Amino acid sequence: MNDTASTLASQAYTQLRTELLAGAIEPGSKIRIRQICAHIGVGLSPMREALNRLVNEGLVIQSDRRGFTAAPLDLDDLADLTLARSELNAAALRDAIAYGGTRWEEQAVLAHHRMAQAGVGSPEWDGLHRAFHAALLSACRSQRLLQYCAQLFDAADRYRLMARASGGGRDTASEHAAILQALVERDANLAVALLRAHVEATALLVRRAMVTRLPAA
Repeated sequence: MNDTASTLASQAYTQLRTELLAGAIEPGSKIRIRQICAHIGVGLSPMREALNRLVNEGLVIQSDRRGFTAAPLDLDDLADLTLARSELNAAALRDAIAYGGTRWEEQAVLAHHRMAQAGVGSPEWDGLHRAFHAALLSACRSQRLLQYCAQLFDAADRYRLMARASGGGRDTASEHAAILQALVERDANLAVALLRAHVEATALLVRRAMVTRLPAA
């Protein structure tokens, strides 16, 4: 693939990924390649390259019978995703706390401050929320582990959108603050326990929303 085609594939990947994560493309729906090419403004070759990258990330499924489809949302996948996030985040956070220095701690504090100042529901909160969770783990020495954690965060965001309207009285601001405080105190056991609880609380709300809205899931 030449440089131009590679650039077009990257553009298609970025836009398609954004629409998948935002729910603009309905989970489980067939991706009609020619229609999506016209929508994004790229040719078949760059689009197939973009779709293959999204298959590798688990956001798109490819089958001989149906072609490409947006990954569905279902209870079994939610349970699997939650377990994977809990375990990998725990490993990355423990390593970050063990080896992270003052600069890492300051970056986590700054990321939390920016997120808290924006407030839940603001247009910029989602990006700042992602940045905060990334900052918590960023001192982990394994780049592969960080990459997996980032991919799982994005996959979980597709589910989190379902539960956004039914917050259930949850105080996510306090949850984030408690995780950060444990990090600053270098209490790895507490920080990991709080992060696990945070991930699992989100999954519980999503599960309730799915049972209500998607009883066949």
